[in-house]
Amino acid sequence: MIQELIGQVTSQLGMDEGGAQNAVGSLMGFVKDQAGDEVFSKLEGAIPGVSDLASNTGEGESSGGLMGGLMGAASSMLGDKLGGAAGLVGALTNTGLEGDQMGSFVGIVTNFIKDKAGDGIFASLLDAVPEVKNFID
Repeated sequence: MIQELIGQVTSQLGMDEGGAQNAVGSLMGFVKDQAGDEVFSKLEGAIPGVSDLASNTGEGESSGGLMGGLMGAASSMLGDKLGGAAGLVGALTNTGLEGDQMGSFVGIVTNFIKDKAGDGIFASLLDAVPEVKNFID
């Protein structure tokens, strides 16, 4: 099922499969870290493979180069909503997504989650990780 999402990202954003896997894995890793075990386990139950992808986001990702480092520093300094959003931007920047692609990317992933996991799990996810709301309409 997760390959369906990777396929949507590659076709809609023109990314290669490896880049799409890294981007989805980074977003899912961020969600897993922020949402907690209870919410993420519901997501994992609805979308098999999401946990494996969240765990395999690439080597050295946390350093993320200059932009990732700046976003990580902003996240630490700002805290809460703005800091979390900066952390999410940093994680996605590390995957090669451009700023103008991030909203589309998060929209693709969130639409997939809502479609496959249902409204209840999707609402729980947004409650647990409100930073995601900054990227969707």
